[in-house]
Amino acid sequence: MDFNNRRKVWLGAVITTIYLFWSGISIGTYNQYPGFLSFTGAALTALFLALLIGDFTSVYEFTEDIPKGSPKGLAPLAIIPGIILIFVFWMHFSSRKEAVLEKEGVIITANIVDGESTTTTRRFQSNTTYEVRVSYQPPQTRKYYFSQSINGSEFNSLYKGATIDVIYWKQDPSVSKALLSEDEIKKAFKIEDRKLEFQDIDKIFTANMKEKAILSHLNKIGYKWETQEGIFVNERQKIALKIDNESQSMVYLEKLSIGHLNGSSFESSLRNAEDGFKKSARLIGEEERISYESNHYIIFKEHKRAKQENSYNTSGTFRFPEEIFMYTIVRKNP
Repeated sequence: MDFNNRRKVWLGAVITTIYLFWSGISIGTYNQYPGFLSFTGAALTALFLALLIGDFTSVYEFTEDIPKGSPKGLAPLAIIPGIILIFVFWMHFSSRKEAVLEKEGVIITANIVDGESTTTTRRFQSNTTYEVRVSYQPPQTRKYYFSQSINGSEFNSLYKGATIDVIYWKQDPSVSKALLSEDEIKKAFKIEDRKLEFQDIDKIFTANMKEKAILSHLNKIGYKWETQEGIFVNERQKIALKIDNESQSMVYLEKLSIGHLNGSSFESSLRNAEDGFKKSARLIGEEERISYESNHYIIFKEHKRAKQENSYNTSGTFRFPEEIFMYTIVRKNP
């Protein structure tokens, strides 16, 4: 390849375009038009690369007949890196956004404004995508809105007006994302973010924790616990605790969908507890009463259908009924 001055100009244009769209455009601008800017950057790079490969004088030569054996015939090869660059630019922007949110992000409470699911069918295969619209208002500024694609499980757990957490960039509050998945919450809050297990309850009793210490203990396990009239509540996980330190007893409430196959994680943890629980069941009328007993604890289990005000999620799709599982935990010989 004859690397003449013209080709040097086109090479410079390729490098400049890549640099501009790689780091020259602000994250805030990219956040407004991620798809458009990724496509534009890739298209311009492919254009200048085609001019470089074919040693064109200008883009007007694209319409002229190409002599046999001319390097201009290789110019269409620039389309391949151009297509690849669309995804490269998009992923690079996403990584830049994640980096600033992780380093300089501020977490705020937000609300679900709306949501929709879209099902497309192609070659007898259907695919459903889910999206929610979120609103939030940082202190001393206006209200912001954005839409975010989510998975089906997250979508079905939300409803119009639901409260969620959003992380935004303090330099530009429009750069934001909803914190919905367990991994995102663990990363943002630097916690385990799991449901309570028996050993967590045991620690509350054995350490004789008071309200403030209990709340701190719970928030190290899962986000976000708060107190409501002396009851510890995690609305996101649909769990509540009422603790009586004097009688060394506790009521543990957990709301689960009837379609939940794994059952209560708290009850599952009893099977692996070092305390060695034995399960027993007896019929009282037509109702089965289950209890777990060890050397130090006795736990009574009850469950009933929960009242459900809203039977539909954000898109109007039916939500499975829920049951409330109640575990009364009593510590023996405290």
